Amino acid sequence: MATGFNLPPPSALEIHDVNVAEKWRKFRLAWDNYTLATELDKKAEKVQVATLLTIIGLEARDVFSTFTDWADEDSSTKIAPVLQKFAEYCQPRKNVPLELYRFNKRVQEAGESYDQYKTALRKLSEGCDFNSITPDEILRDRIVFGIRDNLI
Repeated sequence: MATGFNLPPPSALEIHDVNVAEKWRKFRLAWDNYTLATELDKKAEKVQVATLLTIIGLEARDVFSTFTDWADEDSSTKIAPVLQKFAEYCQPRKNVPLELYRFNKRVQEAGESYDQYKTALRKLSEGCDFNSITPDEILRDRIVFGIRDNLI
């Protein structure tokens, strides 16, 4: 390590948390910064994977042991495929109508500044696929958000 001091590793990934996608996003950012700052990215991939599996925590190691269908038998010792497997595990399929519902129902909370509200909306919008919504999907969403009939 060229910096002359030891950096603490990222906290263990809470892989069974209800919001695991967000936990993974934060862990991955911390991991990327850690590997760069410690120059771990310059070491052999097996060392990188071993370090990741040490840092990521017991529950995530248990999940790792269930990963199958690697591209080849060496993939489990290469950092990119290992990180991809964790990403796939942690990123649930997006339910775009639900994400749009959450976005459209979000209102500014008491005591929340404009900037905080705007940031919250930006985060919610990430799951909405606004760049690919069709007119039929807009109609579907308006029906979902506006329906008052409880018999459906």
